[in-house]
Amino acid sequence: MPRKDAISTRHRNNLYSESHFSEQLSRTASQNASGGPPRGPLEFFRSVSTLPRRPLVPSSRRKRSASLKWRIGIPAAVHGNTTAALPSESTLDFDPFTLGKDIESCNGDQLLNHNPVQQTVVPPLDIDAILEEAQPGRILAGLTSSPEFQQAVSQLPAATFSEVIRLLSPEYFIEPSKELLSHLHPTTAYVNRILPLSMLMARFAEQLETIVEQRRYAGHRLGLAEYTHLLSCAASMGYGRMAHRFWEEMAEDGIEPTVECYNYLMEAKAWDGGYVAKENHRVRSTVWNYEKRKRWPSNPGYKGFKTGKGGVRDQVHGLFSMMVESGLNPNEATFIHVMTAAGREWDMESVKTTLRTVWGIDVDLLEKDPASHPPVTVYAVSSPLHPTSHSLFAVAHIFGSNNEFATALKLVDFISQSYHIPIPQRVWQELLEWSFVLSVDRFGENLREKSVGMIPRDSAHKLFDVFTSSPYNTPANFKMYDLVIKLGWMRQSKDRTFRYMHAAREHFLQTLKTRNQLFHKLSSMHKEIMSTKGPYRTDNSSATGEYGSVLSEPAYDYRLTHLYPSVTSPGAYWDLYNTVKHLNVTVARESLRFQRWIRLVLTRRKWTGSKARWERQGIPDFIAEWKEFLPRRVFYHTRAGIVEFDPVSLWPEGHRWDLANFMLPLWDAENRLIQGYGESHQSQTTDDQENLNDPATCATRLD
Repeated sequence: MPRKDAISTRHRNNLYSESHFSEQLSRTASQNASGGPPRGPLEFFRSVSTLPRRPLVPSSRRKRSASLKWRIGIPAAVHGNTTAALPSESTLDFDPFTLGKDIESCNGDQLLNHNPVQQTVVPPLDIDAILEEAQPGRILAGLTSSPEFQQAVSQLPAATFSEVIRLLSPEYFIEPSKELLSHLHPTTAYVNRILPLSMLMARFAEQLETIVEQRRYAGHRLGLAEYTHLLSCAASMGYGRMAHRFWEEMAEDGIEPTVECYNYLMEAKAWDGGYVAKENHRVRSTVWNYEKRKRWPSNPGYKGFKTGKGGVRDQVHGLFSMMVESGLNPNEATFIHVMTAAGREWDMESVKTTLRTVWGIDVDLLEKDPASHPPVTVYAVSSPLHPTSHSLFAVAHIFGSNNEFATALKLVDFISQSYHIPIPQRVWQELLEWSFVLSVDRFGENLREKSVGMIPRDSAHKLFDVFTSSPYNTPANFKMYDLVIKLGWMRQSKDRTFRYMHAAREHFLQTLKTRNQLFHKLSSMHKEIMSTKGPYRTDNSSATGEYGSVLSEPAYDYRLTHLYPSVTSPGAYWDLYNTVKHLNVTVARESLRFQRWIRLVLTRRKWTGSKARWERQGIPDFIAEWKEFLPRRVFYHTRAGIVEFDPVSLWPEGHRWDLANFMLPLWDAENRLIQGYGESHQSQTTDDQENLNDPATCATRLD
């Protein structure tokens, strides 16, 4: 099997000499800074296999232009509620996510066992008012469920339609869920009725395709603004094939791409499959991952970007050469995607050369003697080449994924100080994740290969202490707590593990309290709308939910289904509903992590300290403190055997509300979880036992 050096050598043999590259890249960078056109292509980025473009011939086709091979179709029994059906084809290049036959063979109405909503007459939609309000969720609901709205939008002038489709942005529909669900396994998501990120993206992609086809069916062609937005959506979701298909359609329609179009296509290819679970755990540069991604057909978990000849590096660098040849000036995002694609295939020489030529950052000199590093290339803040926080994240990800964590940390700090860029939380999290990956002990076969780039075991904890204290004072999020808690557990550090668990609980309580308060506001607004306008539904969409959910009746009672807004609901209600729904997913995701931590703590048979004291006193105290978060099956080992019990005896009324299924009490008055833990984590008093007999208090417990 080839080693890293052999792979890097093969890449370098496909390129011009470094001096030739530096000369060409310097010329382009200086011309970009001065605003002049580039004199020629950057031959350094000549790809092994180029991307041929079709002749720019206008087309008046109305045919179905995209076969949607990037879609995935799965019926859902998941959290949320909309009447939009999921995609019907299961041809997405990622692993299909199938549900049970009992769920696939029935719909939500057959399982809900509730009284159907009475048919009512809905007044005609005020389409002009809806468009003027510009609420993304409301507009998407109209475009996917209202024939009247669809007909009106399909006939809009080109400029107006462009503004409408740009409202359907990934920042509203995709980005908030990526951080929460990108590391959640689809099976875990299904069991806990959370919509997997891959399904969320596939649904949004199909909705965009439906809107585009309706527009084309009405006799209109898409313009540059529409294609740019569609490419941005594909880039946000990491759908390389979707972006490439839109790119081909642009050529067929005779539309010349801009720098933004090139950048979005590069990003979609460099991050192809990089946001969904299983795929994003296999972006580290190892011989195993490199060889797996070369194969065709690909194995599950390696179906995103490809390596080797014609892989992601060749594709992105070919696009870069094509862009320069067309007379377009690269910007910061362009070079970020070029470096990311090179880093995917261990071509770190290209990454270092780009940093040195464009921004004057000599990585090798910075590692050897930081004090002797010359000043960086200065750009005006308004210059398209001035670095931003995106550059900080890029170097953290590229060097971290290539097993060079120390270099990543130095570069982030150096660029931040040189260009006066504050380091955002997102960059610290990326650094913490790679410090976690590279500090975990490796076992099994190919140990030498797995141990490339390993760093000291306490690196992640030290990094956590650095960015949470002065001068950075960056607050930790729940993902960060998850990493340091797992590290504390691996290192058998009971004090450190429990300290971070308590801090994470305080973070959770704030989220829970905010969710409860906003739910009260949402419920009041819903009652006000119903009292002034009456019922506004014409079907049973409120029962089937946002994703056509298949729910049992108890889950239905405590969800947001009955509060789901319709097209006639005001935009303020849509905004509030979307916020509450996102907080609901956040609460459930964090509660799942608590259950995971508890399982880890109980399975740790050897902590630092007295083992007998932990078994006889530590475990009972731990269970009493965390009883609201206990998993459904509790067991642990002792010297005398295995203790296993059903935690139902610890929950009021013989059961608890299911954290994972969002059957959470939505009241914060008299809530012991919110009010009791705020007092320095003191032990429970006898008042808690008295409160068990109070039905009002029992009903408001988290469990």
